[in-house]
Amino acid sequence: EVPLRDDTVAALAAGDVETLVPRLERIRERAAGAALRTWSGSFGASATEAEIATSEGLEAGVRATSFGWHVTLDGEIGDGFAARAFDDDGAFEDRVERLVELVGRLREPAVAPPPGENLVLLHPDVVEGYVLAALFHNLDGSTVAHGEGAFGRERFGGTEPVLREDLTLRLDPLEPLRSGSYRFTSEGVPAARCTFVERGRLSTPVLDLKYAHRLGLPPTPAPADWDTVHLDGPPEIGLDEAWAAGGGGAFVPSVLGTHTQDLASGDFSLSAPQAMALGPAGPRGRLCVTISGNLFDVLRHADLRKVRFPGQRTPGLLLRCHLEPK
Repeated sequence: EVPLRDDTVAALAAGDVETLVPRLERIRERAAGAALRTWSGSFGASATEAEIATSEGLEAGVRATSFGWHVTLDGEIGDGFAARAFDDDGAFEDRVERLVELVGRLREPAVAPPPGENLVLLHPDVVEGYVLAALFHNLDGSTVAHGEGAFGRERFGGTEPVLREDLTLRLDPLEPLRSGSYRFTSEGVPAARCTFVERGRLSTPVLDLKYAHRLGLPPTPAPADWDTVHLDGPPEIGLDEAWAAGGGGAFVPSVLGTHTQDLASGDFSLSAPQAMALGPAGPRGRLCVTISGNLFDVLRHADLRKVRFPGQRTPGLLLRCHLEPK
């Protein structure tokens, strides 16, 4: 069993939306106070019930809720929250404040670094949208079975590391009230903790019933959202330390073009029109840059560091790659 239902979210889903009124007022106040041109956003809540019966004898049901919100400021940069439970007011306030501060820093002038190899700090959104997405594409059972990714079937369970030897990639869908938590998959595979990469070595692909049978391996749970995926191992530093360590490089809060990347080779070239120059006081001033390199080389490099971002489950990554100002 894993808790998946929150009474406050269930009430929201039933139409009791008064809880959201102070939050909308707060967003309006902060947008006006920071002289922002525009703001937009959404709040959503749902309550679901599902049952599953399989030919293997499983018959089970689940009652769950989902809640999320997202706000975009000045039409270009945003933040939000998603889980099965309502976030507390303090966490909401802090997230909005950090977003308003970030928009303010984007308005400042910046001195572009020279082109070449440099340190780049990826926001957790970029880590999820590109780094983790690329890893799980190559770990997908279909990709492995058809030989379309970076990891062949013969490499799983082997002794040769494919990433840094202190890097582990695992899933825990049994964490209470996370957006990615569940009791069983749509095929009836029970939720369980699972390690896909352990200390740099491939443990198992992500396998539904079809590709588990085809590859002769047990089926696995699969990620339902990023908040139950864990990237463990590399040295972790705080955000202030990352600002200082990456001085002269760039902070990248978002990227364009993830869908065009060659995920099998790991080669990437991503446009970051909202990047900021990094210095000891943090990111200051807008840069438009392109970051490029090879993802697998980056994830094997000695300079790789995890970075704790306030309010974020996924870490940011401080890494070394090619940085090209536009």
